[in-house]
Amino acid sequence: SQFCYESYFVRKQELFMSEPDTETEFESPFEPPSGWSQKFRHAFRGLIRGITSQSSFKVHLPIAAIVLATGCYFQASLIEMCILLLCIALVVSLELLNSGLEFLAREVTQNFSERIKAALDISAAAVLVASCFSALIGLLILLPRIYAQWFACAA
Repeated sequence: SQFCYESYFVRKQELFMSEPDTETEFESPFEPPSGWSQKFRHAFRGLIRGITSQSSFKVHLPIAAIVLATGCYFQASLIEMCILLLCIALVVSLELLNSGLEFLAREVTQNFSERIKAALDISAAAVLVASCFSALIGLLILLPRIYAQWFACAA
């Protein structure tokens, strides 16, 4: 059956515009976490699911390890290492959000939807932009050290 966005949003608007009904309970796809330990458990479960279910992490994580190892080898400053870590965190976080949107899109409908395709394309573009700028930042920080070491050994 085709998912009807218009009826979904009309129903959602009716729910938010109406007075709360104490007899009707909102249906939730999961039990809300009751404490911090449960919140962290859910977050780590999402992290593991995101990493294991998306092939992009087979590229992102080894590159992140190489960048950090290279930064340590060339003794990047604390600020530079923090910048590299922030770039890695940004790319991984956006990739997790993109993965979450992909899971959600598959749950909402199995039929083709131009709007869902656009949303997924935009979230993939966010990962691409963050990855490209992170690579540029990594090169700006590490390439001068690699270049100096290479020419120091060649001389």
